[in-house]
Amino acid sequence: MKSVIVNILLLCLAVSEAVSIPKREAKGTATVNLAVSNGPANALGSGFIYGFPDNGTSASTAIPDHFLTDIRFQAGRAGGAQIPYGGWKDTGKSGYSARFDSTLSNYRTTRRYDGQFLMLPHDMWGAQGGMTEADLHPGDNGNWTEMEVFLNQLISDMKENNIIDGVVIDLWNEPDLGGCWSRSWDQYLEYIGRSHKIFKAQLPQLPTSGPSSAHSPHIDNEKWHAWCSYYYGYMKGERAGTTASSDLRFDVFAVKGDFVKIIAGGRMSSDAYDIHITGLTSVGFPESGDIGVRTLRFDWAGKTGEVGGPVDLGVQVYKYSNNEFTVNVVPTTGETAFAFEF
Repeated sequence: MKSVIVNILLLCLAVSEAVSIPKREAKGTATVNLAVSNGPANALGSGFIYGFPDNGTSASTAIPDHFLTDIRFQAGRAGGAQIPYGGWKDTGKSGYSARFDSTLSNYRTTRRYDGQFLMLPHDMWGAQGGMTEADLHPGDNGNWTEMEVFLNQLISDMKENNIIDGVVIDLWNEPDLGGCWSRSWDQYLEYIGRSHKIFKAQLPQLPTSGPSSAHSPHIDNEKWHAWCSYYYGYMKGERAGTTASSDLRFDVFAVKGDFVKIIAGGRMSSDAYDIHITGLTSVGFPESGDIGVRTLRFDWAGKTGEVGGPVDLGVQVYKYSNNEFTVNVVPTTGETAFAFEF
């Protein structure tokens, strides 16, 4: 009986203390509206940013399955960082091979749970934080040979070990931090362009990601501006106002300068869509007349097909009035994209 009374007193004391906690001034307000439904929770953020325990080149068995299935594991990310072997820049292929084996083990673990795998080539190069100006960087002194040898070796090993399904290539991590990239931003951008082309030439089915910036995008961030000017370099001029189709399956991006340039594409849809263009007088055209539009088509030849340059469909003349006209877009497949210029 005495213990019951003591427990009741402790409970009352705990409740009393909880009630007496003073309310602090709020700096802002978040809201929850239970009357609104935004679809099912898909656990898209459920993953690990830097890998599993290594198990040679096999999938790791160190973590009981339920720890991953319970959280609905979605993605893993690794490149052999922080293991006691230097990367390519330090010891050449020998150090790289140890990091590749670590990457392979992590890949197999991730795929064991049907997760998407973000591969980190920069870790296999040896850029895992702590990079200094004394370290070898891709493109030093204008020489890209070492980088090309490294990436060709990596791609060869990926093919040999079937590191293909579920892979996304994260070309370089946090280049805006000195410890990960100790060269100019221009050199980084050129690395991105060159490495992207190498991967797309040999593994065209794999997506690449980036920039994996340590800092969020901001209108005042010069490095983000430089990045955008470089995956959109030919889209020069002032951006025009654009909207996607109402079903969000077809979208456009447009600039106006010496020319009007528009890129357009659908999201896995081969349906026809219209591009309605207005405001022609604002770029020097009269209210009505004829306008010649050059069209380029970008095809996709499947996961293993070779994709050449854009198909030039020539110039089509449109009659327009009331300061506007419409271009009808008819994709040949769900992966066809277009560019227009006038």
